Amino acid sequence: MRSAVLVLLLLAWGAGSAQATPDSALAKAKTLPDVVDARLDERGTLWLMVKNQDANWDKYAAVTCKLMQPHHARIFAVRVVDFTSIGRFRTSEDWKQLGAAKCGS
Repeated sequence: MRSAVLVLLLLAWGAGSAQATPDSALAKAKTLPDVVDARLDERGTLWLMVKNQDANWDKYAAVTCKLMQPHHARIFAVRVVDFTSIGRFRTSEDWKQLGAAKCGS
């Protein structure tokens, strides 16, 4: 997991984008290490779906906030959830949260 956080930091360092949008932020989030899928809701929460493993997911979410800043995507929070807790008829309140961070504070 340390290497994943290091990779995120390196990506954030070179993350400038001329066409930064919420769509580009979501596309970038889907390419992050350990992320199976990602969603951006209307409240400005970026949901990262990951395979549950022993990791510091709060730190992962905080680094992701910094990585998303150049995208001007109005992301106010990042939530990391267990991919296996997401079901067809489950809402985000039912998902198993592994970590979280508030962005821009």
